[in-house]
Amino acid sequence: LVSTKRCIEECTEVKDCEFRAWSHWTQADAMDAGGLRYRSREVSQLPKNGGQLCRGDLREVDGTGHQDKSPQNCVLMAWS
Repeated sequence: LVSTKRCIEECTEVKDCEFRAWSHWTQADAMDAGGLRYRSREVSQLPKNGGQLCRGDLREVDGTGHQDKSPQNCVLMAWS
């Protein structure tokens, strides 16, 4: 009887989708002129019994990352 009661509660309890915390941002991609970086997250709880669907991205891209570039010497020329 106890396990029947537990099953009824678990089988009827409404649960909304939940996400895990975002991962840390990756380092800016040196191959990309924009210095893109990424972060991701996973679903920790799928919706059950009519709960709210998962809304939101699993991956984010940020184009504001700055690349560490060595300074380069400039060459100035006379106006023509």
